[in-house]
Amino acid sequence: MLLGGYAMAVSALDTVPTEAIMNCQGNPSNVSYKFELPDEYLNFSRTQVYPVPGGTKDVDVYIVACDPNGNSDIKTVRAMLNWTNNTKTETKTAAVATLGSSCTSGKQALKNATDAGLLTLAECNEILDTINIYKLCKLYKATFTLDNCDTSGWYHVTATACDDCGCGCVPETNSFFYKSIVAVDIDFTKVNYGPISVGNPQTVPGNSIMQTPGVALPVLPTVQNIGNDPMDVIISATDMAGSCGGVPVSIPASAQTAKVDGEPKQALSTTGVCFDTNLMCEMPAPIEFVLTAPAGTCTSTYTGSLTVTGTKTCTTTP
Repeated sequence: MLLGGYAMAVSALDTVPTEAIMNCQGNPSNVSYKFELPDEYLNFSRTQVYPVPGGTKDVDVYIVACDPNGNSDIKTVRAMLNWTNNTKTETKTAAVATLGSSCTSGKQALKNATDAGLLTLAECNEILDTINIYKLCKLYKATFTLDNCDTSGWYHVTATACDDCGCGCVPETNSFFYKSIVAVDIDFTKVNYGPISVGNPQTVPGNSIMQTPGVALPVLPTVQNIGNDPMDVIISATDMAGSCGGVPVSIPASAQTAKVDGEPKQALSTTGVCFDTNLMCEMPAPIEFVLTAPAGTCTSTYTGSLTVTGTKTCTTTP
C-alpha cells in the first residue's frame, strides 16, 4: 500500500555526447615525393623537357601528398613554377591524379617516373601502398604550359600540402631542365627565277612577313626562328640541272647568291654558307635570292633545290 507518495522511474542508461579536437600541431600534411613528366632525356638524373618548335609543351608536376591523420585530412595541394632566371612565377592548385595499380606495367605516371629513374621501384611500391593500403597519401597533378620562346635552363617547382585544420605547409622544391633547341621555319615552297638570260641577274626578293604559301598569292621568301635559342641561318644549293640536245648540262650552285636580313650577300654552294643573323625566337627575316646565268648557258629549263637550316652560331654545325 502506497502512503502519500509517488513511484519514481529510474533509468538504467544515461547517454551523453563526447567531443575532442585534434591538435594540428605536429601533424601537418606534407609532400613525400614530387617529379615532373615527360622526361625526354633519360641519361640524366633529373627531368629534361624539349620545347615544341613553334608550339607549346605541357609539363605535368606530380605530387605525392600525405597526412599522418589520413589522406582525407589533406585540404589543398599547390605547385608553383619559377621560370629560369626568376623571370616570372605561376601557381596552380593541383588536382587528384589518376593512379595506376602497377609500377611495371601500363601507361601511367608512377610507371613512367620509375622507367625514367625519377623513382626507384621500391619508392614506387611504397607510394602505392601508402595510397591504396594505408590511406595516408594521394597522388596529385598540376600542369604548366611552356612555349617555344621560353628560355632554356633550370625551372624550379615548389609544392605545398596543407591539411584540413589549416596547419602550416611544408614546401618541397626540385627542378627540371628546359632544353635548348634551334628550329627554322620558312614560308615559301619554291624559288622561281622565271625567264633568265646570260649575265643578267634575276632577283627573287624577300620580305619580313611570314605568309601561308598559296597558288593565288606569290610568297616572298621569309625565314623565322621558332626555337628558344638565337639562330643563324645556313643556306645550301644544288647545281641546277638541264639538258641541251639530250646532253645533261647545269648551272653551278655558285651562280646563285643569297642575302638574309641585311647580312652581306654570299654566293651559294653545295656545302652551304652561313649568315650571322642572330635571329631571336619568332623573329622573321627576309631572304633575297639572285641567279646570274654564266656565259655558255644554253637554252633549257633548269631545276635544282635550296636548303635552309638553322644553327646556334656560324662557328658550329647545325
